[in-house]
Amino acid sequence: MPGYGFAYAKEDTKKHWLPLIESYVRERKTLRRVLVLLDARHGIKANDREFMALLDCTHTKYQLVLTKCDLVHRIDLAKRHLLVSQEVDKARNCIPRVMMLSAKHGAGLNELRKEILHTCSLGQKYLGSHKKKEAIAQAEYFEQLKIYKDTARSKKRRQ
Repeated sequence: MPGYGFAYAKEDTKKHWLPLIESYVRERKTLRRVLVLLDARHGIKANDREFMALLDCTHTKYQLVLTKCDLVHRIDLAKRHLLVSQEVDKARNCIPRVMMLSAKHGAGLNELRKEILHTCSLGQKYLGSHKKKEAIAQAEYFEQLKIYKDTARSKKRRQ
């Protein structure tokens, strides 16, 4: 959701986005959670705090996600994570777990996907579908194995 943070747009254009963002957050009935993406190199900025305050005022659940973690030294990243986690403790509607991502290395992406599936109540559906496919593949494997064994037995008998 562009507008409150970094965007390749003029300030006047960004100001026009603010009412749209506010109405979206306030009026969207199916909105379950907002993922607030924070650049790990910078942490929480003033405009992030304003957006978090809006989410708190509208009683909207949200979760902070530190991105570009591969661009920050480990010690600095640990400090940044600690500082962000302390901010989360002060927030009313923020999910307490701060996630960390690196798109370059793929670190944290699976955890984020699982979190999104869980939030959308699709986790069980996804796992059920996956287990069903796995059971079908396993049954096909055993069928092929049986055919192979039967073929091998019949070859032995002929010899």
